[in-house]
Amino acid sequence: MSAKYARYRMQVYNKSSLADAACSFMNIGESIQYLALDGIYRTIGVNPADIIDVTADDVAHYTGDRLYLPGKFILNDRPVNRVLPFPEDVVPVLISSVMLRNEEIPQELVEYLKRVEPIGCRDEQARTMLRELGIEAYLMGCFTMCLPRRASGPKPGEGKTFLVDISDNLYPYIPPELKKNAVRISHAVPVYTTRMTVEEDDRLNREAETLLRRYRDEADLVITSRLHAAAPCIAMGIPVVLASDNIDFRYAWLDKYVPIYTLDDYGRIDWSPRVPSSEEVKRWIPAYIKKRLSGDPAAVEELKKLDAFYMDRDRVDYYGYFRTRIGRAGEMAGRRDFRYIIWGAGLHSGYAYDIIRELYPEAELVSVIDKYERGVRFGKEIIPGEKLTEKNFDVAFITTKPGTPDAVEKMAQLFGPEAERRCIIVTSQQKS
Repeated sequence: MSAKYARYRMQVYNKSSLADAACSFMNIGESIQYLALDGIYRTIGVNPADIIDVTADDVAHYTGDRLYLPGKFILNDRPVNRVLPFPEDVVPVLISSVMLRNEEIPQELVEYLKRVEPIGCRDEQARTMLRELGIEAYLMGCFTMCLPRRASGPKPGEGKTFLVDISDNLYPYIPPELKKNAVRISHAVPVYTTRMTVEEDDRLNREAETLLRRYRDEADLVITSRLHAAAPCIAMGIPVVLASDNIDFRYAWLDKYVPIYTLDDYGRIDWSPRVPSSEEVKRWIPAYIKKRLSGDPAAVEELKKLDAFYMDRDRVDYYGYFRTRIGRAGEMAGRRDFRYIIWGAGLHSGYAYDIIRELYPEAELVSVIDKYERGVRFGKEIIPGEKLTEKNFDVAFITTKPGTPDAVEKMAQLFGPEAERRCIIVTSQQKS
């Protein structure tokens, strides 16, 4: 039986948050990962005729030639991420994979992950959690670090400073000479269909390719809060300033390459950063994938090199500012056993929930609010904001930047002048 090799379209699935296309955005970082994997296949010499594109639905029902599937997966049991275990004819190579600490990991998933180990983890949290479950796991960062280094930068005087999803709080600190030829970019790209289709995914991939080309050819400097702007640009040899009001576990490997500045550091930023080398990583990651695809038991040695490389670094406080803001809740409520809601059911809601439980184990979660997501989060049914009609909570943790205006408006309706004293905003980029 012959073999096929998958390019995984991680964005193409029925995601409820795309129900209202007028308000839908996707992170183009997912498309950058798709392009990076395509480049790795070329590097290791996979025959293009043997490469097929697959979606989550394709994989779930796959039968036929053995299908090798390198890819990043979120290893938890949320319905939107539930793609494992794969069918018998699918051979996964889990690279740059992620685990979320607040999600339940069922035993059958643990047993499956043990069957397909070793697992390459994007960040240190995933490495720690998998090892706690008895699964062989290594820190490997993101495979977008395999993008090729650019041959040269823009001509003198023609280069631009790209401001990629930066905080409003950061902008005043940027030197005037960098602002003169600055270009603002967002990796949150509009989606024009009510469900992600292959055609729409192709459009996003083309936009990602164009954006990477712009960074490569035009950038003297990239200032960003985005992991998938920082990593590809570092790989391409572009100077990067990585700065975010808040940082979290996703960055727990990028500090090997560059300083990660948070709100309290903005006055101390080095605006002429050096360009670190990632050339060893560009050898180790493709070598690991090539050996795994061929069944070479020595493949794990490449993962061990990556793990040793990334674990030997000076770490930053990944949740410091989150913890500071959430730590105000007890004083705001006047007691530690306060009742609270979480507005937003996305990634940042998980960060907030973990820290709330750590700092205030006596506090009670009342509701989870989200405009688009449905289902259950943290043991509570997710409801839309219009269904929040009772003042049966003390504090609202707002964890979604796009949803912040709706949340603030609802709090004003419920609590009037007291609303501001009941809100704590916990997002990566916030104005206060």
